Amino acid sequence: MTPEVNFKFAHDVRTYLRTVVTRIQLVQNSAAAILPPVDREMLQEAATAARDIDGLLSAMTAYWEGTGEDGTANLGLLLRGLLLDRKAALAEAGAEVALVSDLDVNVPASLKNVLKELITNACRFRSTERPLRIDITSRIGNGVEIEMRDNGLGVDPAYLEKIFAPFFRLHSRDEFPGYGLGLATCRRIVSGWGGSMVAEIAPEHGLIVRVRVPVSTGQ
Repeated sequence: MTPEVNFKFAHDVRTYLRTVVTRIQLVQNSAAAILPPVDREMLQEAATAARDIDGLLSAMTAYWEGTGEDGTANLGLLLRGLLLDRKAALAEAGAEVALVSDLDVNVPASLKNVLKELITNACRFRSTERPLRIDITSRIGNGVEIEMRDNGLGVDPAYLEKIFAPFFRLHSRDEFPGYGLGLATCRRIVSGWGGSMVAEIAPEHGLIVRVRVPVSTGQ
């Protein structure tokens, strides 16, 4: 199927799912007092499953649409805005963030969404054995390279490329929520700009992700 057909399919299915969830909620609200506990539990499981399917379709739509460039942004402003947006999540994870980036260049504006996913992953897959630290640096090379390094759980070297594959998961959903599409979508977006995204093992603990994007022109 083409991306356009995929998008239409996902949109239609999500519409049906919202109807299912609404009807389940109506039954729960109107019959909660008379339904046996096992029936109420099954209704809740059905509503949760429908919401999970909706979330999966939303993630798949983001993957299908994840190409192209949608304007530009100054890298310094983008990074500072990113940390401001993720301030609560970083605080909740007890993360210490070191930002070393003073490049005055324009990059694709939705790079912010890519880096947001990397911060989300760093917070999600943090280690319980040490406080989370995230280091963000940038440099000019063949384009602009942004490096994000954390000291979290890391990845087995055998899976460094597989983590970018759609639906690949290193952990069960019971351990960590998600659909296995975050990094795949990020790489798809970056590739659409003619850039690249790779990962490697950090020397001591955690993961290093390098995102290379072209310098953008215009506003």
